[in-house]
Amino acid sequence: MKAMSTQAVPKKGHPSPGRNIYTSPPKKGAGSSYPNVTLSKTDLYTPDRYDRAKELLQSETATNRSKFKSGPFKLHLHPKDYFHGNPYFSNKPLPPAQKPLPATKQFLVPFKPSSPTKQIGGMKAGTFDLYPSHSADPYTPGRPKQVNPGHPTFWPAPGPKSSPVKSIITLNVNRVVNSTNYAAPIPPIMTV
Repeated sequence: MKAMSTQAVPKKGHPSPGRNIYTSPPKKGAGSSYPNVTLSKTDLYTPDRYDRAKELLQSETATNRSKFKSGPFKLHLHPKDYFHGNPYFSNKPLPPAQKPLPATKQFLVPFKPSSPTKQIGGMKAGTFDLYPSHSADPYTPGRPKQVNPGHPTFWPAPGPKSSPVKSIITLNVNRVVNSTNYAAPIPPIMTV
């Protein structure tokens, strides 16, 4: 059949709408990517000196110092301590140096105390009595412990004790199943 044939049906060609009307020439790109496109010409590259920042700082410092008329301003109204820091400070001049003392007399007779030396005790040595003499030792050892070699003494461990706890299911099984009825069938519902 003609409608079922695989032959391509000829079609009319699509006409091109044509180009738009240009009012100005197309741009060559952004101003930064193409040279000499903007209103002004591009500046030539001029490298900076390495120490330019340091030189500028020195020149500013020199001009600032040239404006100084005298030394720095000092105000004498700053707060001071009520007392001087050095308590021995004095504005008075020192007195003249003292003359050396005359030579002391040398005694030919040795010194003899006016009374005999004090004995130990009697509040002369700082205590009321003499040094106490050794007394008998009051400590007496107690009787030895009786040890039974056959049966050692049991000493329970101090502190709270912990014991194993059986679960509720194990307790119920032990109640229901025991030595008299372990062969009998277990009922479907466990009784408590």
